Amino acid sequence: MTDVQYVFRGARPELLVPARPGEHVWIAAAAFRLSAERLRGRLTEEVHLDAENLAELTVGCYVCEQPWSERLSWRKCRGEPPGEV
Repeated sequence: MTDVQYVFRGARPELLVPARPGEHVWIAAAAFRLSAERLRGRLTEEVHLDAENLAELTVGCYVCEQPWSERLSWRKCRGEPPGEV
């Protein structure tokens, strides 16, 4: 079996900014269970984020912080974009 590898090329925070006023910014947030022993390991040691340690996966709007629902997806986002509070 071939492993799927992902090479992190840097964060793109601009993707979290709504393209127009009132647009929801839907994101998927994953929570992984990690051990202190693994995190204290050598810097060259890999920390795997995969199905074996995936604790939760949820989808919601980054701006208004509401969980995904089809009903909400049709409504205008009522949140404030980051940095505009």
